[in-house]
Amino acid sequence: MEIVIDNGSLTVQGDWIKIWKLKVPNNIKLFIWRCARGVLPTRERLAIRGIQCPIRCTMCDEAS
Repeated sequence: MEIVIDNGSLTVQGDWIKIWKLKVPNNIKLFIWRCARGVLPTRERLAIRGIQCPIRCTMCDEAS
């Protein structure tokens, strides 16, 4: 399958197996993995992808 689909550009160096072997709930593992890969849907990342989101903080109503 790797020969048919070239996913070399998607590979990120790291020892990901250690994350999945942690003795924590799966949602925590997924959060750690997303942080490490830089794929959390933060306002900055959403804006880069062209998704409209409010620029004001929901906690303090300050512009970010």
